[in-house]
Amino acid sequence: MAEQGLVNPAGAFTTVTTFVSGVDANGIEVPYGRTERVYRANAAITVGQVLAFVAPTATVPVSVTPFVIAADFRLFAGVALEAAAAGAFVRVCTEGHCLVFANAQTVAALDAVFTPAANTGEATFSATDPTATTIVGNILGVAFGVKNATTNLVGCNIRQN
Repeated sequence: MAEQGLVNPAGAFTTVTTFVSGVDANGIEVPYGRTERVYRANAAITVGQVLAFVAPTATVPVSVTPFVIAADFRLFAGVALEAAAAGAFVRVCTEGHCLVFANAQTVAALDAVFTPAANTGEATFSATDPTATTIVGNILGVAFGVKNATTNLVGCNIRQN
């Protein structure tokens, strides 16, 4: 019988000290379970921004832009997995684990992740459960823990409603 090495289907991340960065010590992306799509960026996008769809035109395909507070929640496209300039293509997490931009917010494990409260594409995090007056569809997912102090990104489980 031929020799066969041991294979860990999840990968070997023995040098990772924190999974908040989304990459191991060698810069290799950790294969979190998620669904990704690629869209055209309609505006400049940074990692972790909550994105909304922009309807296509006769000359421009469907694209994404940072979510603005005036946007209808039904336009929620996902969360940016990378930075992109306007007109470039960007990978978008539509469901599953990804890093979400929290800026100056305090985030704790199991905080609900809501649609942005400002025109920055920054999600809103809250430990308060939604009430009957809260539109439940505005909940994007749940935070796994505190944010990274350097990047202001926090691991979250995003879901499509």
